[in-house]
Amino acid sequence: MISKTFLILFLLFMSLSFQSSSCYQETGDRVTKIDLVEGDKGLLIYFKTNIPPNAPYEFENTVLSEPHPEGKGFSSLPGIVEGFALEPISGHKGVAVKFRNDATKKQIDDIKARVNASPIVFRIFENIPPSRIKETDLKD
Repeated sequence: MISKTFLILFLLFMSLSFQSSSCYQETGDRVTKIDLVEGDKGLLIYFKTNIPPNAPYEFENTVLSEPHPEGKGFSSLPGIVEGFALEPISGHKGVAVKFRNDATKKQIDDIKARVNASPIVFRIFENIPPSRIKETDLKD
């Protein structure tokens, strides 16, 4: 019979082994891969090159999030399942936003309007994986 310890270790190993792929989550100066694939609904948002270092963090808190109702930081806007930093291209840092499968057209339109209104946004791509973005897509 399989021991409980072996089963727990196996499940832990399996859950950790599924946490990598094609996008990136930025923590300070460190970048960690996260998955966003063809067919996912979402936005790739690239910033202007001359923004302050903390601007992407502020963008995530003020444009893609709202204050948590219990005062515990921030919560993603309705319709967003996750957001994460993208690998910079041609000096443009960026973030990806993955929409929930059940996100309504109104939720998506509201998120896009907030993103488009931000003065630090350089270019937005919709419903494509980051692997399809090339340097030429981010030329002025």
